[in-house]
Amino acid sequence: MLRTILVVLLTALAAAIFAHLAPPSFAREPARHALLIGNKAYTQKVGPLVNPHNDVDLVAAALRKVGLTVTVLKDATDKQMDTALKRYVAEVRRAGPSALSVFYHSVAAESVRVCREVESVGNLSILPVLEKQHAGRPAADCISARIGELKGAQTAENAPSPRERGEDRVEKQTPGDAARTQHDPATPALTAAPSPHVAAPYPNPLPVNAGRRDDPIADLVPGSGQSARDCPTCPEMVMVPSGSFQMGSPESEEGRIANENPVRTVTIGQPFAVGKFEVTFAEWEACVSGGGCQSNKTPSAMGWGKGRHPVINVSWNDAKEYVEWLSNMTGQTYRMLTEAEWEYVARADTTTPFSTGPTITSKQANFDGSLTYGDSAKGEYRQKTVEVGSLNTPNAFGLHDVHGNVWEWVEDCWINSYNGAASDASARTTACTDGELRVLRGGSWRFGPSLLRSAVRSGNSSTIRIFIIGFRLARSVSR
Repeated sequence: MLRTILVVLLTALAAAIFAHLAPPSFAREPARHALLIGNKAYTQKVGPLVNPHNDVDLVAAALRKVGLTVTVLKDATDKQMDTALKRYVAEVRRAGPSALSVFYHSVAAESVRVCREVESVGNLSILPVLEKQHAGRPAADCISARIGELKGAQTAENAPSPRERGEDRVEKQTPGDAARTQHDPATPALTAAPSPHVAAPYPNPLPVNAGRRDDPIADLVPGSGQSARDCPTCPEMVMVPSGSFQMGSPESEEGRIANENPVRTVTIGQPFAVGKFEVTFAEWEACVSGGGCQSNKTPSAMGWGKGRHPVINVSWNDAKEYVEWLSNMTGQTYRMLTEAEWEYVARADTTTPFSTGPTITSKQANFDGSLTYGDSAKGEYRQKTVEVGSLNTPNAFGLHDVHGNVWEWVEDCWINSYNGAASDASARTTACTDGELRVLRGGSWRFGPSLLRSAVRSGNSSTIRIFIIGFRLARSVSR
């Protein structure tokens, strides 16, 4: 029943958008925003609900088909919801009354408060749909839906405003109303007849192949080296393909350390996004300006430069704070790489000590070039970080500086070997040798090439801030 009502509501929205299209003389297409929240948490007695995640995915898919920019939060904390809500309201305010905005809240806790907060925006076009699910048994009497009118922009300079046309009221749809609306499950929801509860037309035609316009990262071809970002100050991301690799180092590898053993096959089941570069000072400062990263507002650059230099003097805990802020700000699932993922993307389908081959030079990476590996010649020792990507030597997946520049934090805690490690690339966060130690990968500007090998593992306290450590991000992607 819940899904039937949900499909009916989406049908009404889509039909209202398509049924009354204005002439294509409008040069500027009004903004379309959607914020969707699905939280499973319920009372301790009842336990987590079953449907919220599936329901927000259903809503998101339908709205993307009609060209909305969709932000999705799942199992969000009060702080995360408040941050996302404020950002959503600000976007809607900037867009003005010609915008189409959708707010969908599939969660029990705080639903009334959140709804009132959204509706307080005023006469902007908002479709709040609130779902109350009880004991995991959704039914018609568990749903409270409020459908606001979809108000069009003025069609001419002297045309009356929505308020003057009397279209600023908000009507309520009862569970009975929704249940009486007929829908054939075999008919695509987006082609059904319009609901009588939706009064005003949406002014502009949408492209037939509007597609998913809010997630350019998800549209990247895995392994292509192409990149995209979620916002102008967000990290640039590339998509890496799924695959398998041998994690660790063979006994014959020069410089091999015992903790790189035993070698095992690890499988990456799904493509995912990874930072093309290490996170920079400019990106860190955007976090601070945006209200995040408050535990370490001004990490020292050591006089080497900020901007596109990798942020340094940040702890593992600081990096996690950045991840949380970026996820809240974008509505996407950013995270640290797991240790297995890190080695997979660093190797980029190679089996040699480095992604560059059997050896590496200081023209290819930033390290202590006075030291050598294999038959490599001595090179430059810069004695500091360099701007990310400045050596212009990406690996086969399109990642820069996986060897050298700064050590990179990953999600895993420190364990002395790979004994008992899973084959699915998941993070190891239990049975730690020391729960305060977190894994570091990649080497840095201060070390020789032996410690830049793809298999090299190191670790340090999750609270340490030092000038040889930074981090790189991953982002989960639904495809």
